[in-house]
Amino acid sequence: MNKNLLIQIFICITFANYCKAQDLIVTDKGDSLNCKITDIKESYIYFTYKADNEIRSTLLPVWQIPFYKQNYFPQPDLTLKVPENSPEYVANKTKKTYAKKGDYKSVRINFDGGFSYSIVKLSKDLDPFFDDYFKKLKSGRHLGGDFGYFISESFGLGLRYSNFNTKNELKNVIATNSTTGQVKSGNISDNITINYFGPNMFLRYTSKDKMRSIIGSLSLGYMGYKDKVVFLGEKYSYTGGALGSVLKLEADFMIDRNIALGIGFGYIGGSLGQVEETYKSKTTTIKFKVGEFESLARIDLSVGLKIYL
Repeated sequence: MNKNLLIQIFICITFANYCKAQDLIVTDKGDSLNCKITDIKESYIYFTYKADNEIRSTLLPVWQIPFYKQNYFPQPDLTLKVPENSPEYVANKTKKTYAKKGDYKSVRINFDGGFSYSIVKLSKDLDPFFDDYFKKLKSGRHLGGDFGYFISESFGLGLRYSNFNTKNELKNVIATNSTTGQVKSGNISDNITINYFGPNMFLRYTSKDKMRSIIGSLSLGYMGYKDKVVFLGEKYSYTGGALGSVLKLEADFMIDRNIALGIGFGYIGGSLGQVEETYKSKTTTIKFKVGEFESLARIDLSVGLKIYL
């Protein structure tokens, strides 16, 4: 049996299956589709239809389908308008227009990342030589994600994690010790990482067609701070921890049954009361005065991939 014959048999079987009793879908625009429904979900109806002598597969959200009936046509490709005042149309329109009230996806898994900017003001006493250096340290990137379980369509609980990083470097800096007069040269660099982890609370508004969601969230948790510093060849490490908070507003746009793309804006707050300085294996605690705590506040602009289950 040659390859061409196998292909012909496959096409015949596929067409024969399609030509069995067909289904009817009526859209909210009044179009009648002679098709074969392959799957019915809470928010979408999947079907195949014939166009330009080809069998095609597609889907429509249920809010666009006021009426459908399986095994409606005895044969395929009939053009038919169903009267909107017919008892069958009216009955099915009220029965199948939207997903049932209370139907919603209870699990949301989010992976996001993007641009971050520190909103902490630089000290007026800062040496002008370092002004541009520290301004560049205010910008960075963040990566993170969260898990949410919705106990109702609008309210959920979960967990949030994020990682922020920014770094900068000045090369071949020459400095003079004002006390000893000693001249020293080398590089200056900072590599700052802030990790956040904590429980999350969600409030969600979902559009009628289930295709778009606006989600606000609030989280209180732990912020871990670390700055790897190189100053004229000498290496230092500064670490600390603080109570942090995350306030986010996101918009999700469904692109498939369980997948959405989203954008988000977030505010992250927290302040360090003290840090641990490590230099040559010796650790010293540096405490800040009240009112002079080291702020870790920043804003995040993010894009993300969301998985709904």
